[in-house]
Amino acid sequence: KAWMQRGIDVPPTRPITTADTSTVRTWLDRYGALVAKPNGASEGRGVAYLHTPEDWLSYANEQSEQGDLLLQVRRDRVFFRDRERGSLHTLAVRIHVARCSASWRADSYYVQLGAHVHAPAARARGGRIVSAADLDDRLVHNQEGKWQPIELVPSFWDETLACAERAAAVFPDLALVGLDFVVDMKGHRPTAIPIEANPRPAGLCHARRTVDGRSGVSEGLWDDLRANGCAAPHLTL
Repeated sequence: KAWMQRGIDVPPTRPITTADTSTVRTWLDRYGALVAKPNGASEGRGVAYLHTPEDWLSYANEQSEQGDLLLQVRRDRVFFRDRERGSLHTLAVRIHVARCSASWRADSYYVQLGAHVHAPAARARGGRIVSAADLDDRLVHNQEGKWQPIELVPSFWDETLACAERAAAVFPDLALVGLDFVVDMKGHRPTAIPIEANPRPAGLCHARRTVDGRSGVSEGLWDDLRANGCAAPHLTL
């Protein structure tokens, strides 16, 4: 809700339980493809893509706890194509944003690929981490039944990093936040859609700096954390 109030394009999302079958059916009729995930999990655990009511019933029966779930409209329509295998994979962009004084700065980022198009882009679910350079000439979008190539031009990254900074600004008490984006299409050009915020972002050593593309995170990130009184021993590299 906070992101929507700031004019950020986000997927429709609502909390549900396994008993909310009628809600899921209504959303499937309205949106076509959904994502269900536990509200308290991370690393893609418990995430499932829903296309039919039967998908939901199977997923709901597999949930061992009656805890809160999140139902979200699926917005990833750009996929990674493995030319050697001929397979398609989901992808997500993780951007680390640090608070510096009264502003926020997109420090670094990396890309995760899913095991296939029906698996979330997370290493814990069989995915892998790649650099943005690995995406060149390998992204596709299905347009009218044909896979069309998609290029992430510099303006895409500029807009995405700026969006990440605006999205992080809704968390004034966090000195560091990891924002997850999927890639959708807006007309004929790709656009990044934020789907999650992580207060203890993992994978910093896999990142590339936004300033110069070098491996890791910037010294400025650690300076910002120290300035905000964060020793940051809990961060997972």
